[in-house]
Amino acid sequence: MKKSWKKIGMMVFSVGFIGMMTSNKVQADSLQMVDQQATTETRELFGYLKKLQASDSVLFGHQHALDEGVTLTGEGTRVGSTESEVKNAVGDYPAVFGWDTGSLDGNERPGVSGDVSQSIANTATSMKVAHRLGGIIVLSMHPRNFVTGGYYGDLSGDVVQNILPGGSKNTEFNQWLDQIASLAEQLKDEQGKSIPFIFRPFHEQTGSWFWWGESTTTPAQYQAIYRYTVNYLKNQKQVHNILYAYSPNKTNPGDQERYMRTYPGDEYVDIFGIDSYDQKDNAGSEEFLNALKTDLSMIVSIAEEKGKIAALTEFGYSAQGINKTGNTLDWYTRVFNAIQSDPQAAKISYMLTWANFGEPTNMYVPYKDLYGNLGGDHELLPDFQAFYDDPHSLFASESINKIYHPENDGEISMPQPIFTILSPTNKITLRTSQLPIYAMVENDDHAKVTYEIADKTPEKELERTDTIFGEVLELGDLFKDGELSIVFRYYSNNALITTETTTLYVKTSEEQQPLLVDDFEGYLGVDELLNQKYASNGDPITLSLDPQNKHTGEYGLKYAFSIGTNGYAGRQISLNKDWRDAKKLTFWMNNPQPLPNNELTIQIRIGDTSFEKQLSLTTTYQGIVEIPFDAFKPAAWESNQTATVTPDRLATVSQFAIYMGGEKGSGVLYFDDFQAVVDDEETETETGTETETGTETETGTETETGTETETGTETETGTETETGKETETGTETETGKETETGTEIETGTETGTKAESKPDKKLEATIDSKEKPRNEASESTGAKTLPKTGTSQSVLLSFIGLGIVSATIGMVKIRRKSKEI
Repeated sequence: MKKSWKKIGMMVFSVGFIGMMTSNKVQADSLQMVDQQATTETRELFGYLKKLQASDSVLFGHQHALDEGVTLTGEGTRVGSTESEVKNAVGDYPAVFGWDTGSLDGNERPGVSGDVSQSIANTATSMKVAHRLGGIIVLSMHPRNFVTGGYYGDLSGDVVQNILPGGSKNTEFNQWLDQIASLAEQLKDEQGKSIPFIFRPFHEQTGSWFWWGESTTTPAQYQAIYRYTVNYLKNQKQVHNILYAYSPNKTNPGDQERYMRTYPGDEYVDIFGIDSYDQKDNAGSEEFLNALKTDLSMIVSIAEEKGKIAALTEFGYSAQGINKTGNTLDWYTRVFNAIQSDPQAAKISYMLTWANFGEPTNMYVPYKDLYGNLGGDHELLPDFQAFYDDPHSLFASESINKIYHPENDGEISMPQPIFTILSPTNKITLRTSQLPIYAMVENDDHAKVTYEIADKTPEKELERTDTIFGEVLELGDLFKDGELSIVFRYYSNNALITTETTTLYVKTSEEQQPLLVDDFEGYLGVDELLNQKYASNGDPITLSLDPQNKHTGEYGLKYAFSIGTNGYAGRQISLNKDWRDAKKLTFWMNNPQPLPNNELTIQIRIGDTSFEKQLSLTTTYQGIVEIPFDAFKPAAWESNQTATVTPDRLATVSQFAIYMGGEKGSGVLYFDDFQAVVDDEETETETGTETETGTETETGTETETGTETETGTETETGTETETGKETETGTETETGKETETGTEIETGTETGTKAESKPDKKLEATIDSKEKPRNEASESTGAKTLPKTGTSQSVLLSFIGLGIVSATIGMVKIRRKSKEI
């Protein structure tokens, strides 16, 4: 009864749709597409999605719909399978079928491990099956780290810079793109017509869980590699059956500036997408639904303005999927009804959820227990069936035979020349004397590109290879600390078209400091370089280098936060550290005003798990904070809640984040010298220094008579402990950084730099453990602070469980892992 009713509803839609096609024929004939040589079928797909956007019906999609699922019975690669978790659940296939480049690499079904050619052929076969079933095909990407060979979550190696032309791994990246070109070539139907697909390169770049993310890639670098990728496939490989989707992860709801910050341009994007996952602990909340509607309304408006398509390119119950039990039982209909309630948000063309790789953390569509081996139907199945029944949700039976028709076709305007600087992009830091200088010009056979280093070198023409112009320059005597300005000029038929300048920061040496997270001395005093390194998550945070509020050196960090809609705000830096011998994290902090209703969270990606520790800010405080690593616990959104920080995990430390949560409002904190410490002993600066045995000096007073020698710091007494470390009146350490009294402290980090510290303010109040109204209990961990007072003290720094905040700040998104083939 349900299905026949739905078909009637679809017939009404189809008639209306045909009428709309006729009435909008003139508008449909003009297609604002990336590829002016797109195949007929690719143009028809674009036209269909564009017209569908004018309705309030939405196509439903599922990743790995034909080769992953707990109710699928096929073995091995499942190549060419027609089994589907969605079909088993509701009797119909999804309208959109998703795969990933992991299949081409042989890391996901239907690929074959170690055999790329067979993996590409298998994926093409399965995609052809989806096409015959009436589906639209989407390809996402999760390539390995081309520099280290690690997985896509390995953030080390400055990957984007190295895969651009002139980079050390450009050839390897091109070879990987060749796999996508090979897939595109093999995608033909029984009549030999090309089968188009949607490609989502470098998605979720607003996060920092992939090597192309915000903390490792500047906006200009992202735009360069996105443009290069499209150009390579379209012009170098002559692939013309791809639509290109731009799909950042959700940030602040409706924040168009943030959404468009990395936008590569209208000439490179067909589809405006967004990836948005709910949270397991509060799925279906009004906060999430309102944010989703706001974001979708925003991207639809952008798409309409530019003649493009909008889509919810990924969504789900949470980034870890649905629960086995204890779910919000009307989640699917609640989300879809929210989208339908907003006339603008309802115009998205499709919405795709992730793959059913398996329980407990990789299920996105509920199952029907067909064979009696799953303990019954999933509790969300009735609601998913209700979502299917909604006449506005479209599945494969309702899109088949409606896409590839002449009435969906149209003409594409003639291309215009496009000039892009590929390397060096603006305001990056150069650490080698080899400078790749590359640019790209499309759609201009008479182009010429030159460069000069302003006030340093004469104008020189770059060598052309197809659409790429470039060379690698040896800087020689120009390789010295400071700034260089590279002036690019683009000529057509010898007439100057445009001049663009990029600023390059040169650092000739950078001391290796394996235990240091950040002392804020490596940014040349430039706030923009600082902000490039720290990705944003949640509500806005402004970072700046502060020459006044600091512990050592020239700068500390000013951390100005604003808690709003998201309920948390964070900044995150990518690392590549081995801390297996370290015992604790230390840093300097200045909290100039009590923040009794906010919490500070330090989050570190250690091994394969994100660990957190929450700190109370109920009092003012200025001094050193120490947190033993055994005080860190898995983030609330991690599936392994029993994980502990071990030396093996500490051997791979990849991310460090500072989050604020709690009530709405703004405030400022100051930080300096985030670092791991190897020894177990307490370390103090002005209030008394412990020797290796843990014995403190008694006075903690400053000395004004000590003078520093070439080899260290000497005071009136010059008294030295057994280990050669002096007490407070004459201490020499590995860092070489001075405190206010000329005394150096041991931090376990060798920096080799010396800088005088600004005196710390006296601790005005004891740090307490005041509970927040929404939390049941606070947690005492034994983590210590070393306050800056006239006497040596050890004060326990209390920590509180963040409750909802702890759940929401888990922004180090770990891609849902695939099953082993």
